[in-house]
Amino acid sequence: MTAKKPTKANQLLQKHKEEYEAVYALAIDEATAHLYNRFIGFISESRIPLYNVSVVLDILKAEVTEQIRKKQGLI
Repeated sequence: MTAKKPTKANQLLQKHKEEYEAVYALAIDEATAHLYNRFIGFISESRIPLYNVSVVLDILKAEVTEQIRKKQGLI
């Protein structure tokens, strides 16, 4: 059995897909960095003890994890 030779159109489509995925990954990284900086700024300005901040972040993480599991049909 021989492998199909990719056509020019398929090669071009693959190239554009790879470029799109790279740009999308970069955008997600930048958005994540921006969110991180906003969290740090908010935590710093709130003057709440870090222990309490940690507790709130743990609660938030648990809620998000539960939502993800529900969406994936794991719960």
